[in-house]
Amino acid sequence: MEEIIDQLVAQGYEVSGSNSSIRVKMGALTGKAIIRKSAYSNTFVVSTHTWTQLIALTLALFSILSSLFSQWGQPELSGAMWFSFSVGIPVVIMGFVSAIIAEIHLQPVRQIVRMANSKLSSPVA
Repeated sequence: MEEIIDQLVAQGYEVSGSNSSIRVKMGALTGKAIIRKSAYSNTFVVSTHTWTQLIALTLALFSILSSLFSQWGQPELSGAMWFSFSVGIPVVIMGFVSAIIAEIHLQPVRQIVRMANSKLSSPVA
């Protein structure tokens, strides 16, 4: 775990935590990642909130689009519908872009963890 912390600090990441769990702050938009050692597989595991974010954004987009399509044939859309269309959809799109940026910024951290895992599970001769 110390080796991972040293490599992350050397690459400029803010690292906090203990021997059981490391929090890595990556930036304003990207949030943080947590590195833990799995007792089951004896490897380091990187976890983020990206999947939760994607599910919430997909549900929000589905909700906005379904309410828009429910009012589709009416002569005039309500003010709430225009608000959700003009504000909600851009917020959802920015959320998807943020999730993509977070995964791109997470790749160097995942690479460090992969290297540490390869050193942990070196084959026995």
